[in-house]
Amino acid sequence: MENPEDFNKKNEESNEESLIAKGEIFDPEKEVEKIKKLPRGEKRAHIAAFREKLAFQKEGIGELQEVLEKAIRQNPDAPLDKLCECVNLLAPQWGLTNWQQELAKRALTKYVEKHRAVRIIREKYPDNGKLYEAFFGRIPRGKLEVFLGPMNIFFNIKNIKDFAYVARGLFWEEEKRVSKKDIKDSLGYGGCMVKNALIPEFPISDGIAIALNGETISANKSNEKEIIAHEEQHAVNHLLDEFINREDKYNLENIIPKEKELLYDVVKFLGEQPGMEIALIRFFSEMRKEFEDKAEDEIIAYFKMGALGEDIIDKLTRLFKEGGAYDYYAQAKNLTRTNARMTKFDLKFLIKCFGKESTPLIKKTAKKVFIADYHKLIKESVDAMFDLQIEGYSNEKIIALLSTEPLRKWRKVVDRLITAENMKNQNIE
Repeated sequence: MENPEDFNKKNEESNEESLIAKGEIFDPEKEVEKIKKLPRGEKRAHIAAFREKLAFQKEGIGELQEVLEKAIRQNPDAPLDKLCECVNLLAPQWGLTNWQQELAKRALTKYVEKHRAVRIIREKYPDNGKLYEAFFGRIPRGKLEVFLGPMNIFFNIKNIKDFAYVARGLFWEEEKRVSKKDIKDSLGYGGCMVKNALIPEFPISDGIAIALNGETISANKSNEKEIIAHEEQHAVNHLLDEFINREDKYNLENIIPKEKELLYDVVKFLGEQPGMEIALIRFFSEMRKEFEDKAEDEIIAYFKMGALGEDIIDKLTRLFKEGGAYDYYAQAKNLTRTNARMTKFDLKFLIKCFGKESTPLIKKTAKKVFIADYHKLIKESVDAMFDLQIEGYSNEKIIALLSTEPLRKWRKVVDRLITAENMKNQNIE
């Protein structure tokens, strides 16, 4: 494992003019509160300095994640205290708060627990078929191979029915039969991370299992490493999501109060078409955050496997009726009949609430927010990611910088990073 003290010394030498003084703690939340209390005439200068420091610290967090990932790759068995030592040594350089350091250490603790669970589970189930059964509730019909990663168990499943059974989550269904549609829907996938496997004696096993489509890998062996990197990145994102309290990160449970408030706005402006359209845009935009989180996870995973920007945009914006696998809006509409919690995405539900005369506006606004504006956001976000690559950022650092930000902020974050870097270079010259 690379010595973090050497890494720290090397970075200090290359960043003599650090934006954060030695021993300084830069807490973005506290700084924002300070700026709010300043007289209006003083705010502009302080905001500019704040943005520069924030960009510098975000780069530092990216560096830290990159160092930790390399450390784990070099020695997957590295003890927790050694990994946490990296955090302790490198955090002061970027003025990280105690809370930011604690988040990193929590994620590392979870990694060590998952790494240990992988080894224990494999020792308990040395037979591949029994291991598959422990995770998914039945003996596989065909052959499969199993290998271990630092915190994942990979199932290279040779039988497409066995893969579809896992990919479609049928192990949780009462009717476990694999249909022709399940097989058809699974053919386009190279693999999937399983968030909710059955193995009850290991609660930490959530997100450990990764199923690989053996038929896809056999047909194109050159894609095997890319598919593994893609699915492994999903596991890393899943690990970080448990601990990074990201601004604007929502799930279905905690956006419901916000939805009710926005729905009230729709009712309030019902008699005024311009007002109702604005309210509907706000309402649908709140709904769309769930899709944005899913898209972000896929974008990072495809970037990790080396996909081109145009290919990522195409995959994430292709409609379901055109063979797209990531048309979350279409998926949500299909679920409204089987899952009551998805009713909010059902246009018929909204039309019933607000009357048939509102149908054209509701459909038009939904199409704008969920398709046109959403596709624009995907393109802007992917372009922003590759702009950092053009600026010379490593792929690992780019992922570390953007994975803690909501997708709708990527463009702004990247622009600030590039602006701060350009200003620093001008000062040097």
